[in-house]
Amino acid sequence: MLQIVLCEDNQLYLNSIANTVKKILSQNNINGKIVCKATDAKTVENYLKHNMANVFFLDIDLKSKETGYNLAEKIREYNIQAYIVFVTCHFEFVLQAFKVQCFDFLTKPVTEEILEQCLLRIYRNYLATTSIPLNNDRCIEIKSGSNIYKIKTKDIIYIERQGFRTIVYTVYSEISCYETLDAFEKMLSDKNFVRCHKSFIANKAYMSEIHLKEKVIFFETGQKCYIGPKYKKELVASV
Repeated sequence: MLQIVLCEDNQLYLNSIANTVKKILSQNNINGKIVCKATDAKTVENYLKHNMANVFFLDIDLKSKETGYNLAEKIREYNIQAYIVFVTCHFEFVLQAFKVQCFDFLTKPVTEEILEQCLLRIYRNYLATTSIPLNNDRCIEIKSGSNIYKIKTKDIIYIERQGFRTIVYTVYSEISCYETLDAFEKMLSDKNFVRCHKSFIANKAYMSEIHLKEKVIFFETGQKCYIGPKYKKELVASV
């Protein structure tokens, strides 16, 4: 899902952009929502301490010491894969903007058509880099007792280590075995799986909510697993 942050010092323009973004998301069936609206960089920084976001529309001149460009540099430290779009009338920042690997540079006033084209390109890129291919039938074999199970990786929701046992939670069943999580990481070798805790591996395709403050991941199935401090940065960068 696209988790969108808008940062613009002009409150009226911020509200206008927000309404346009909501309209575009709805009309194009884009799986996304605005998670933070701010008129200053500090509000965005505080939000990111405990929350997730992967799309940022930033004004460069925020009428304060900290510019949108400074904010973008901090976002890059937090998430190397985030989509950063500058919305500004300051053309002189174009070359500087691409030093923080911005996705686009939109000049004010931004029309609904231009904003829609930008969001659609972001969403197509997001789907291409995060979705499981429909024809992905790759399997792994799991030995449980005297049985061997052949499991499609796309059916695995998450994997949990409990003492000396490992539980593999799939959309159909739960399978107990003695393989370590390190062994599963090697077996899976898939961009859709992320080690989020010393005791958990999660499939990003089934994640519905990530609560960084509470250190919990919720899945579409209603299940949940936890986030370890050591793995937080990797998780944030991967989703």
